[in-house]
Amino acid sequence: MLPAPDQRLIERSRKLVEKICHEIQLNAGWIGFDRFMQLALYCPGLGYYSGPQEKFGEQGDFITAPMMGDLFARCMAEQIAEVLGHVEGGNIYEFGAGDGSLAAGILRALARRNCLPSSYFIIETSADLRQRQQQKLQALDGGIGDRVRWLDQLPQSFTGVIFANELLDAMPCKRFEANRDGSCKELGVTFVDQSLEWKVSQGPQLEMPADVKFAPGYQSERMLQAEAWIRTVGAMLRSGVLLLVDYGFPQTEFYHPDRMRGTLMCHYRHRSHGDPFFWPGLQDITTHIDFTAIAEAGRSAGLEISGYCDQANFLMSCGLIDILNQQQNHQQSDSRAMMERAAEVKKLTMPHEMGELFKVIALTRNYQGPLMGFSRRNQINRLGAL
Repeated sequence: MLPAPDQRLIERSRKLVEKICHEIQLNAGWIGFDRFMQLALYCPGLGYYSGPQEKFGEQGDFITAPMMGDLFARCMAEQIAEVLGHVEGGNIYEFGAGDGSLAAGILRALARRNCLPSSYFIIETSADLRQRQQQKLQALDGGIGDRVRWLDQLPQSFTGVIFANELLDAMPCKRFEANRDGSCKELGVTFVDQSLEWKVSQGPQLEMPADVKFAPGYQSERMLQAEAWIRTVGAMLRSGVLLLVDYGFPQTEFYHPDRMRGTLMCHYRHRSHGDPFFWPGLQDITTHIDFTAIAEAGRSAGLEISGYCDQANFLMSCGLIDILNQQQNHQQSDSRAMMERAAEVKKLTMPHEMGELFKVIALTRNYQGPLMGFSRRNQINRLGAL
């Protein structure tokens, strides 16, 4: 049983549902799930990410890797520093910076290495999250936060490192259901007495990868918006690396026959469930990532697929154990801190935690340097014949 929100939040969710139902009514009683997801997450003032309620941490709905401690950020900083050392005039561009924890950790780590870029750009669509980021980053010691800039629109081009952690999974996606003849119809949303429900589209079938076959009734997702984002941003990358961290699978695993209901998942007060119509605007809605489709989108934009592996191997390759040992040497008398570090490492790297489910992919253009994060294991071959 999921806990009920307070009355104030219930009223806000009902306003969002009214807006969604009105749009459904204007569109002959049906909208695509991607449009519903866009409204549920990003509707100004009412959507999950644009609303003022707590989203991250113990008081929110979920915890991301950068919020557990600084090990994740320090490992990422190692990889970013390596890239910036091989890209003249390169900067960092982070998309969807959450509460700013990752940016703060990366900037502190780069400052210790004396290799801060001239600018750390953040592209954030949520006004609420941008305000939280500004409060956290502008308070950094030594004027480090002065290097952070928030962009209202994409620059003309990127040089350096484009980075995003758990961004693609929150991009609106298409949902579909397979028919007996192998075709796939889009699944969308309708309403009955202000209650949102699934409804199959009566329009043309949804185009799917040619080499994937589905059993009748099979349901899953297509990340067309995420693929379009990769093509757009990738085309603007002049020199450097697009580095993405998220949970997902290669296409053969993403569309595995046993995954009959796809990967759609909702997060509400640290509980996971599969009902996207539960108090819209008050819960996160995500899907896992088809990394083969992401790689293909990058290649179509002229990028090279230079690295792909699970998070555990990436962090280990970036010196996780050395960083941990350095911290423990400074905290020998603090047993509680050492236990917290051990728990953080377990969460980041164990197969049943984030270690295997989360993947890291690197797409590059005009970059000839190494990528230490994939030195232990590079599994590009698992993405299939690209």
